[in-house]
Amino acid sequence: MIEHTRDAFYGGRLHVFQPSKGFRAGTDSLLLAAALPSEFKDEILELGCGAGVALLPAMHRVPHADFVGLERDPDMAALAQAGLDASVFGARGQIEIGDAAHLSPQWQNRF
Repeated sequence: MIEHTRDAFYGGRLHVFQPSKGFRAGTDSLLLAAALPSEFKDEILELGCGAGVALLPAMHRVPHADFVGLERDPDMAALAQAGLDASVFGARGQIEIGDAAHLSPQWQNRF
């Protein structure tokens, strides 16, 4: 896994792992999650989820939905998975390694 930090969001209720260098997410990810309707109850896909720094706050905001993060960079996907593993979301989320240009036919009309 690449060099990273573990950062607390929402007063320590959520921990995300992100690269020590390069793009670092923060308030923008929380604002994006805040824009989601909390009562949504279906499956949500984030294409290019990176380290999961937008995905995990979204999972916190929308407690009755299931989430899939798709990321083509295995290092970033590993960070997203670490954040998912450190969370209390259980089976509501999964991280997949892949490219949005080559989505599985099984994903058609799923999200």
